[in-house]
Amino acid sequence: MKTLLKLTGLFLLFFVGCTGEDALIEMNAPELLKSKELMAVKKQEPKTVTVPWKCEFVSDPDRSLAPVQCNPLPANMFIGGGGWVRGNATHLGIVNQAESHYVNTGCDLNPVLMQLTGRVEGKITGANGDYFYYSGFAVTQLPEGTFEGDIVMNDGTGKFKGCTGNVHMIGSVDFTTGIMTWTGEGTVTFVVGKE
Repeated sequence: MKTLLKLTGLFLLFFVGCTGEDALIEMNAPELLKSKELMAVKKQEPKTVTVPWKCEFVSDPDRSLAPVQCNPLPANMFIGGGGWVRGNATHLGIVNQAESHYVNTGCDLNPVLMQLTGRVEGKITGANGDYFYYSGFAVTQLPEGTFEGDIVMNDGTGKFKGCTGNVHMIGSVDFTTGIMTWTGEGTVTFVVGKE
């Protein structure tokens, strides 16, 4: 009987010794899991800073692109296929026009209001090579050629990696030359401390 008690005692000691740490971990699992989740969230949330944005841009038409026909069809109204941007902006500096291209992705004509809504996407590059992507729209008053619109900045390279932004534009287009001139104001949010 003593031998049986000793074996039972050793078995219990072995069992408690093997499972004691596991039981302790299991009892504290919610706290450990919560701590690991918080650490993962802290690692995933990048630090950002939002700053004002101002720009003065001019675009020259890219005549190598086919014109974009406006809706509704069969409206006989077209806009240029795209162009090259030059000028300057805060947080960007002087634009590298050779690396700053956009395309018009569509347009809609409202003959009642005499308005043309054009959609655009492209990239703008600074003199140091950093660039950002953008997309947006502008509503042009006909026949005056004045327009207003908004663009959304979305990602890029260098300081613009992971950026987001919203810019309101006001400008005009010369229908004879296709040259557009505009200013913009808004904000851009940069990711700081990125790898």
